[in-house]
Amino acid sequence: MQKNRLSILAVSVALAASTLFGTVRAAEPPSSPVATHMPTAPHGRHDFMRSMQQMHDQLKLTPPQEQAWQQALAHMKRNRQEQHENMGRYRALRDSMQHQRILDLSSLRAQRDKIFADNQRLRADTEDQWLAFYNGLNDNQKATVSAAIEARMAKMKAWREHHRAHRHWQHREPGAPAGASQPRAQQ
Repeated sequence: MQKNRLSILAVSVALAASTLFGTVRAAEPPSSPVATHMPTAPHGRHDFMRSMQQMHDQLKLTPPQEQAWQQALAHMKRNRQEQHENMGRYRALRDSMQHQRILDLSSLRAQRDKIFADNQRLRADTEDQWLAFYNGLNDNQKATVSAAIEARMAKMKAWREHHRAHRHWQHREPGAPAGASQPRAQQ
């Protein structure tokens, strides 16, 4: 039972980490102008990369752990670039098909499915790299990573709740409370 809970926790942390790490580019070295002069945006890539660098500094990694960190960052960057290229190829194919008199929807679907499968494989590969890094940490380091991931997830949850509460504002009747949407007209 305990081993099963730890496996679920490890997979959850890996998925959360890959979600967080997979959506940004790899960090520049501290000497880089980008890393030292980032704008102070409350959300976004720079805010996240700043928090990643802070977490990295707090972990006090050993040389093998540092190597695993750098390897995971490089892997993430390479895989993310390949995902962008895959989606660019799909968009180009889709755009080229727009001008055809008769669309080959089966071909478009097959290409889309192949690209999506390739991108899923790349995401899984990135997750594996971050999970390997995470598994090489001691308990104190894992607690630091877990706290950073939990804080990021709480921030994302607050953002979603804020936008969910304000999503239907244009459909409200005047004077109706927030969240009360106006019924749509029957067509």
